[in-house]
Amino acid sequence: YFNKSDTSVLRRMMATKMRKTINAEVYKVFLSSHSFTAPATAFFVQPIAVPKEDSNKYRSAYRAKMNVSALNSAYFVYNPAGTKELERFQEERFAELRNVKDYAGIPQDFMKYYTFMPGGAEYDSIKTLAREIVNKAGAKTYVDQLVALRSYFLAKDENGLPTFKYTDNPGVPGMPSANKLTYFLFQNKKGYCAYYAGATLFLMRALGIPSRVATGFLTVDRSAKNPGWYFFYEDQAHAWVQAYFPGYGWIDFDTTVPSVDQQQAPQPDETPPLTMERAWLVANGKVESLDTAKKTIRIRMDKMVYWDDPYELVRSVPVNLDVKIARFTRDTGSAVMGDVKVGNEIVAVSYAEAFKNLPPREDDSTMGIIKRFPDPAPVDEIKIMADDEGKKEEKIKDAVSTPFNWQRTFWITVGTIGLILLLILALPWLIFLYFHLKAKSDNPGLKEQAYNKFMASTYYLNQLGYNRGEKTTLQFAKETIDPTFKTQLTGFMNSYLKTKYSSQPLDGYDEKVIKAFYPKIWLDVKGQIPAKTRFARFLNIYRTIQFFVKPKLK
Repeated sequence: YFNKSDTSVLRRMMATKMRKTINAEVYKVFLSSHSFTAPATAFFVQPIAVPKEDSNKYRSAYRAKMNVSALNSAYFVYNPAGTKELERFQEERFAELRNVKDYAGIPQDFMKYYTFMPGGAEYDSIKTLAREIVNKAGAKTYVDQLVALRSYFLAKDENGLPTFKYTDNPGVPGMPSANKLTYFLFQNKKGYCAYYAGATLFLMRALGIPSRVATGFLTVDRSAKNPGWYFFYEDQAHAWVQAYFPGYGWIDFDTTVPSVDQQQAPQPDETPPLTMERAWLVANGKVESLDTAKKTIRIRMDKMVYWDDPYELVRSVPVNLDVKIARFTRDTGSAVMGDVKVGNEIVAVSYAEAFKNLPPREDDSTMGIIKRFPDPAPVDEIKIMADDEGKKEEKIKDAVSTPFNWQRTFWITVGTIGLILLLILALPWLIFLYFHLKAKSDNPGLKEQAYNKFMASTYYLNQLGYNRGEKTTLQFAKETIDPTFKTQLTGFMNSYLKTKYSSQPLDGYDEKVIKAFYPKIWLDVKGQIPAKTRFARFLNIYRTIQFFVKPKLK
């Protein structure tokens, strides 16, 4: 129930003409309690209570304040589609906006951002089309150019049929690489609101008009039974464009052509909340004690909202609460007084006449107001806050207040890059260690042992710079390795190749050769090459890649 405001958006919207602040109360049925939707430009939000009798209809509710343009009335915005009365009404808006002659004085970065268009032949064709439309209409002012663009989408062919149509299934271009935007504008001419909004956006930017796409819901006045209340359904989701006019701000324009399938509510509108209770007091604090017999709770109040005005307390103040008729809730649903524990943080809300009859006086201090509270203070709702919510808020505050540590980020980046390089350099050795351990194991059968010893020895030799190249396996063993290191690689290769290609079983001699081969060859070669040389050659990742890419020894 504590409000949040951000008036900086009012300074950034660069608009002062024909603006007014309005209030709206939003009751949500299916939307999450964390989602926020309201007319632009919203700068204030405060959760409000859902009346008990409507709690089965609405999940949550809030009050919002917006600074809106008087020129953004729904009847000003929507495409009139030939409705003469609506066209005459909208002419009032156009007459006002014709006062805008140029964009002098608007920041260049703002203009550059909101008039940006990609390059290329397809977008050049859109620029050409935009100029053709406004020249044909003789539109000189910016608003008349927008009207010309809207009329382009409403145009009819020689048979009196609309050239652009509304459909939820516009299809896709025949060519996979085709642009859906130009396909819609120049060929298919069928689409839904997002197509019209996107196309209009680029047509406007082609004319140098700052523009953006907005999304939300269509406002449909379906019934006169509940004036001032509007119900929004899923099928009212909509997209349109906004154009910036100096002094007036962002002005809505809808160029979507009417759908032949009239949008209807999926069900009759609900009755809006009729007993909208006003929260006179909202108190936040930690529970000091509670008396279940007397139905009272004593809290240390640290902040409050009284008569819609927030009050920050210098120090917490003890307040006794009368909870006889209070409804208890928590994030997971309904609760009872027994769920409240000493130390819990709670929010207490009161709609009581006792506080309605105690309006704050001009000379009242915060403590002066609190001292006039009834004791105990009657409350209607108690919200038990989750224990970790305060911690989450602190983490968020810390994250916002802590400046970005560039030095720490630099060293983390350097360390990460260094670790990756170290792993790359160590990869040849790690691969050999894997082959080496498998070759020393006697667990698998003789055939598997021969293969493991073959892989370990040939990988080790490869990494030290002895690669078979174009030689056969036996030539490599007989002509290169055995003469160089005085090893028995040739004898092992004969037995190993027998395991691969011969259908005859291995005899005792082969078994003896295979078992005695490794790690003896590793030790023999290792002893004849200095450690520094071995270390340097094992850093050559190219040799590792070469071993796995080129054909293995056969």
